Amino acid sequence: MNKQNVFFALVLLLITFSSASDENSQESIVKRYYAAYNQKDYATLNALISDQIVLTEMGHTVLQGKSAYIDLVEWGEALNSENRLKKLSNVDGKIVTTETEHSDRIKFLYGKPIKAKTTFTIRDGKITRIEVDLIDFDLSRMIQKKEQFENWLVATESIASQHAMDLATINRLNRAGGEAFRKAMELYEDR
Repeated sequence: MNKQNVFFALVLLLITFSSASDENSQESIVKRYYAAYNQKDYATLNALISDQIVLTEMGHTVLQGKSAYIDLVEWGEALNSENRLKKLSNVDGKIVTTETEHSDRIKFLYGKPIKAKTTFTIRDGKITRIEVDLIDFDLSRMIQKKEQFENWLVATESIASQHAMDLATINRLNRAGGEAFRKAMELYEDR
């Protein structure tokens, strides 16, 4: 082989390894994200997500910014949330996963875990966007249970006041909202 062929072979080899390394790096970031989310490891999550992170669900923006995202994780912690990674692949430079979402809230409102396809956009080693699309999800089923629950809450406001529960807090996506939802859910189940 002449020097020119060796040079081109080396360049091609470096490009191949560089691309594989980037994919592995993105896959590694997402795997670490799932582990940190499920362990509620705030330091690792803080390192993995960008300051301007955007979370969407079914095409609707749920939140923007790291502070709002950390609040959401705390809300999930109050409700024992866990997202179980089932499958991971790289599609057009984004990491796409299949997962099941578990939480006491989901069990209460839906009766079983929710399946989702989640797409992660990663730039400069940070997750910048998480797009969640629910799979085989019966929205009417969840809406019906949520309406029954909310009607009960309004009708039994005296119970809420006896238990020092602020009904305005129940739908906030932070720790206080998660704890209020848990308390109301327990009262509802014990009625």
